[in-house]
Parts: sequence; C-alpha cells; structure tokens
Amino acid sequence: MRGPTHHAESHPRYAELHYTPLGKSLSRLWQPWPEIYLDLPWRITAGRPLPLLLAFADAHRFPVRLLALELTLADPRGRLTQQRRDLDIRLETPVGGLVLLELELEDPGTWELWADLRAERLPGPGGAAGQEILFRNHLARGLPEEPLRVRVDRTPPPLLPGMVQGDPHVHSSATRDMIEFGPPPELLRRAARALDLDWFALTDHSYDLDDGVENPRRADPALPIWRRQQEWLAAAAATPGPFVMGGEECSVGGVGGGILHLLLLAPDRFWPGSADGGESWLPRRPEWRLPALLEALAGSGCLPVSAHTGERPGAGERWLLRRRSWRGEDMALLTAHQVLSGGLGAAFRAGRRLWLEQLARGRPAVILAGGDSHGHFSLGRSVHVPAWSLGWGRSQLFGRHRSACLLAAGEALAPPASDQPDQRPRRLLAELEAGRTLLTDGPLLWFTGGGQTCLGGILAGGGSHLHVRLRDDAGPLRWLRLWGGAAAGETLLAEWRKLPPTAELPLSSAWRAHRWLRAELRQADGFAMTNAVRPD
Repeated sequence: MRGPTHHAESHPRYAELHYTPLGKSLSRLWQPWPEIYLDLPWRITAGRPLPLLLAFADAHRFPVRLLALELTLADPRGRLTQQRRDLDIRLETPVGGLVLLELELEDPGTWELWADLRAERLPGPGGAAGQEILFRNHLARGLPEEPLRVRVDRTPPPLLPGMVQGDPHVHSSATRDMIEFGPPPELLRRAARALDLDWFALTDHSYDLDDGVENPRRADPALPIWRRQQEWLAAAAATPGPFVMGGEECSVGGVGGGILHLLLLAPDRFWPGSADGGESWLPRRPEWRLPALLEALAGSGCLPVSAHTGERPGAGERWLLRRRSWRGEDMALLTAHQVLSGGLGAAFRAGRRLWLEQLARGRPAVILAGGDSHGHFSLGRSVHVPAWSLGWGRSQLFGRHRSACLLAAGEALAPPASDQPDQRPRRLLAELEAGRTLLTDGPLLWFTGGGQTCLGGILAGGGSHLHVRLRDDAGPLRWLRLWGGAAAGETLLAEWRKLPPTAELPLSSAWRAHRWLRAELRQADGFAMTNAVRPD
C-alpha cells in the first residue's frame, strides 16, 4: 500500500474517511471508527494556556468513549516528559470538537507533542461494544505518527496602538463534504485566543452551507446549515473574545468560463454556488457569473475578495470540477485580493505578481493575508484521492499569516451594548477595502507622514519615514526591501540587511514621483508586507 505523502503547498484539512462511492471493500481509507484528530495552535506566548484540541466526525455512526490520554512532550532541547489523564468523554454526534486539556509551556522554542488516546466502542452499528483501540494524534487509517508542533514565544507579537489582527479566510464544521470536514467554530475561537487573533471570518464553502443536516451531500432549500451558523454568529457577537465575522466562499463562473472561489465578507444573505461541490457526476452550471454577482452585491455592504489568488488548482480539480486560477481579466472586476493563503511559495509569488500587474494598469487593488484553514492548527491531514490515499502537511495554518489594520483611538472590537448596532464588520471592512492593511506573521512595517501612520493607502504630508519592528522570536533579519512602482513595473529603491529590532528610516521626497510605494520584510521565521502606499 502506498504510504501518505507530504506536500508543503497542498491543502491540508481533516480527512473524511467514510466516503465510499464504489463500496467500502474498495476503499483503502474506510474504518469502522469515527475520524478523530488532535491538534494544537501553531504558536503560544510562554506562560499562556495552550489548548489541546480534538475534532471528530461520524461518531453518530461509530460512537466511542475516550478512556485515557497519555502525552509525550519534547521540549526545545529534546528532553522528554510524560503526562497521563483518565477520561470519560462520549463522542456520539456527526461532527464536533472539544478542548481536551490545557498545557503551560514555559521554555521558549519549538515543542513537539504526541498524544496517545485510548477509546472504547459504544453500542452502535460499527462493531462490538467494549472493543478498545489505541491511537496516536489521529484515528485515521494509514497516516504516520507525525508530532503536533507548537512554537513558544518569549513575548506576544508586537502591536501598534489600535492594531487588530485577523484571518479573513477560515473554514468550520459547516464545511463538510466527501473528502473533508472542519472544526466547530467554538474550537476556532478558542484557538484564536491562544494565537492572539482579534478577529477572523467564517468563510465556509457555498456548496456546503446549503446542505442538509442528515445528508451533507445533498442540498436542502431550507438552508439549515447556513441558518445554524447565522444563529451561532449572532450569539458569539454578544460574548467577549475574538470577533467572528460572517462570510462565505462562493463558487462563481469566471470571465470566459471555469470556476473561481470568491470570498464574501459580511454578506447580507446566502449566495448559492454549487458548481464545483462534487455533489453530482456531471458538471453543473454556476448559479452566478462573476460580473453578475458583483453587480448584485453592489451597495450591500459585503466585501468581495478573490480567494487564494495565484494558486493553481490540481489536475483533478481542473478536469473534474472545472476550477481554475484567477486571471487579470477576473481581478480587474474587483478591488480586494487574498494573495497570501498559508505559505510564501509559488502561489504567493504568483498572486503578488497579479496584484502588481493591476497596480501597473492603474487599477485600485488591495491585498489580504489569510490561512484558508480547514481546521489546520499545526498539522493537517488530508485526502489526496477519495477513498484511496491520504497526506499531511504544515501549510495553511489558522492565524499564521494575518491581515492587520488600525482602529481609531478609543475603538475596540468588544461586543456592543445590547441596544446598539454592531459596527465591527463595517469598520473592519472599511480598513480592508481601503488597503490600510499589513500582511504579517509577527513583524511590523509601517509608514508615517504628516503625523499619520499608514499601512497602505494614501500617505500624506512631508517628512515621510518607513518604520520597522522585528519580532523577538523570529530570528535575524534576512532583508527589508522598498519598491517604487509605475506603469512599467517596480523598481527596487533600497535594501537593508542589518537593522536594530526597531528602526525608523527616512524616505527621500523623490518617492512621490512613483505611482506607489511598498515594503516587504523577511526574518529567519518572520514575514511582513505593506499594501501599496500612494502619494496624496
């Protein structure tokens, strides 16, 4: 049997093992147990509680009781310690999740963890009640025992006054189909607190949000999944914690054909998009073409964003589902683009190039960063071929690459008073749509001019400076680069290889001769990039 593979640029998510279109006897993945996956947030600040997260699916078909947990931890020096806990936890619902326990890791550096869980089968159709099984990190046939991994930082990520950071592309348990499922939104919110995220957007697939509760592979016109999510969002909005924005990842027809994924942030209703959901053997026509959907969204308050721009779908997605990459003619129809989707590899470079082409043509274009996480906190487990092969990866981490913007003095993302309208979506979208947004996984870059702080957009006044704040735990600076752009493309204006942890770099007034200015920074384990800055 061919073993699982690791693809750094793949889409890791919780693998669905019970889809057997040709019968379970022809599946290499089917198992008479629920899918169970353990994970950790990818980073934590020393001394803060670190949640050990568990997500599961199909426990209504194969109910189990968790009996005991044994942890093996390797600290940054490789020293091993063990902990054991007795459990009495029943898993009996179609999907779910919980925090098994909280750890406190003091030593800075990278920790690895192996979680051995012992479970017994409860009465049900899956097999003899009382049968026990022992598994490590995941109950999924054919996956290696890869460790969970967390980076413990000495200090929290640096912030500017009023800065809020979030992930605008996140999937939850409402995303559930033949090959994957996501974690409950409560689990995402708990992980967001550990990651120092101020907000995130739930952007589940449109072709999953219209499914029935009992059959996630068939649409229900009553939209019970979508309505449940709206109820959860309304309840979460009234409680303290990271703010959760409503959203959707809608499948639309691109210019000239093919299927594209479009993020809808704070939509006013459900927008159908079932063409590439794989819910039928024959290709489906998209409910919306991109120009028509954008016209319908105009004035609704929703921000449409090209999703994972620069990413090239795999062969199976292209041939069977008609998915394709974003092109310049598609991007010209909207102004916001997610060019960073979980990694700094080829897809990011392609998305950045497409964005710069829009700027060179004089079109307004802003960029965002997000994870496109499907429940991937530190270790992703995914289906490569349905019913046949699995893989794993550490890309597309929830909250790793985030979009940061600045609120005004006195503003916050706390819940509003019960008699006041919730202005948080409007305020966040105003900053994102204007491009006043930094893409980062920790370090900070910003411009100042005319007494104003600028992450992108208009830079007013004289005496302009570029400011740098490195992240303490991200290693040495590799480079900081400053570009100026015009119709012919970009010119590298300056490069720095050595800087103190905090630096203020004066800009020549000649930069105003350029159509735009931008800065990008790399530490050994850190990244930051501003949006385009334009002279007033």
